Parts: sequence; structure tokens; C-alpha cells
Amino acid sequence: MPFSIDIDDVNSLVLSQYWGVADNAGFLGYLEAMATAGPFDERFRLLAVFHDDVIFEVDANTVRAGAAMPAVLPLTCKRLIVASQPLAFGLSRMYTLEASDKTEQYTVVENIADACRLLDLDVSQLKLRVPKKLGPPSPAL
Repeated sequence: MPFSIDIDDVNSLVLSQYWGVADNAGFLGYLEAMATAGPFDERFRLLAVFHDDVIFEVDANTVRAGAAMPAVLPLTCKRLIVASQPLAFGLSRMYTLEASDKTEQYTVVENIADACRLLDLDVSQLKLRVPKKLGPPSPAL
């Protein structure tokens, strides 16, 4: 699963973005990368964005295993997940419910505008990846 992790000290934000194929190994690789990037102090917030072009191949057992891993952010930090696709939304909610014994600070929303409102951020402050949109196939010659 291709991903990026940007640490924005000015806005006290960890911005994670995902695109492409999200599989079990990629999901666990992301969680390991977050653990390496941390630990973060209590002023930080997490904004995780699943772009519309993500294809999900992560299974429920891997989501549960990831949720059971130690938290990288302090338990009081807000964590928002943007998941506009129904499968992304459902898996994100499952993750947050499995991790809820560690923190109640998870929120899953369907769009970046809601996430920015909840985090008191201006979307123009974010370095969002622009997903590549593939056009229609070329006609055969």
C-alpha cells in the first residue's frame, strides 16, 4: 500500500495519506512506519486520508491485529480518518472500535472538509496528494 507520512510541526499534525492497493503487508508496514516516526507529544493530531483511488485488499484479522498494536500518539490526541468509500469507511470504523480500549479520540468522516473542521484546520494548509485520474482507454487503431 503506497502511503506517505508528513509531520507538520507548525500545525501539530501528522498527515498520513494512502493510495493504490491497500493489502495486509502494506497496512502493517504503514503502522510500523508510524511507530518509527513517533513517538509524538500530546499536542499532535493525526489526519489519515484514504484517497478515492484506494483498492482495499486488507482483511478483518489484519485490521484487528493493527488496532491491537501500541498507540504511537498519546491517548489524548485527536485522530481523524477520512474514508469516502464504503469499504474504507467500514474498515476504518472497525479499526477505531478495536482500538477504543486505548482511546476514544478516533473519528471517521467521509470528506476532508469535515476532518479539517473538526481539527480546526484550513484545507489549504495541507499538503494533500492529488490522485491521478485515469481517462478513458484510447480507441483501438
